[in-house]
Amino acid sequence: MKTASDILAEFGIRLRAERHGNQKTVCPNCSHLRKHKRDPCLSVLIDGEGVFFNCKNCSWKGGKSY
Repeated sequence: MKTASDILAEFGIRLRAERHGNQKTVCPNCSHLRKHKRDPCLSVLIDGEGVFFNCKNCSWKGGKSY
C-alpha cells in the first residue's frame, strides 16, 4: 500500500507538512515557467482515500488512492 509521501514523490509535489486536508504549493508542472514562480497555484488534498491535486494555472490534475 502506498503512503501519501510515496504518491507526492511520484508526482514531484513538495509540501511543507504532509497532513490531512487542503494545502497549496507551487506546481512542479508549470511554476518554473511563470513570472511569479513561487506563487502557490497547486491545490493538494490529502484525505483517508488518497492524494488528489489540481493546478489553477495550467489545469494539471490527478492523484491516486492508497
